[in-house]
Amino acid sequence: KFLYSQLNDTQKSTDFFVYSQVTEPLKPKDILEKCIHLFENSDHDSVFAAYKMHKNLWEIKNDQISLLTKKNQTEAPRQIKSPIYREDTGICCVISPEIFASGRRIGDNPGLVSYEDHSALIDIHERKDLELADFLMEK
Repeated sequence: KFLYSQLNDTQKSTDFFVYSQVTEPLKPKDILEKCIHLFENSDHDSVFAAYKMHKNLWEIKNDQISLLTKKNQTEAPRQIKSPIYREDTGICCVISPEIFASGRRIGDNPGLVSYEDHSALIDIHERKDLELADFLMEK
């Protein structure tokens, strides 16, 4: 962990840090500006981009599957379900210097900026990911 006391005076006087990964190059239009705007105009200690979803989510623990989606939402048509949000700090995360210095990306009072741009789901880790990103940028 990086301690706040290790920041120099310039870093301590910084209003915020922006975290964004180059492996996620297809960012929704204006997402960085929207995250910064929310951070600057709220009391959130961190703001991140989040992909808005309407699907049912499941997890596997000890070979058992369990539903993460609220039971009262599973049978509803996706158009009327309450959305859930997937954290995408690689797309954008705005962080206070104190949260950054503590070694965390998300603070105790986070905000989010949702998006639904499917091309932003590209996360480049292999050659095929790069090829898909190239294809989408051409379109």
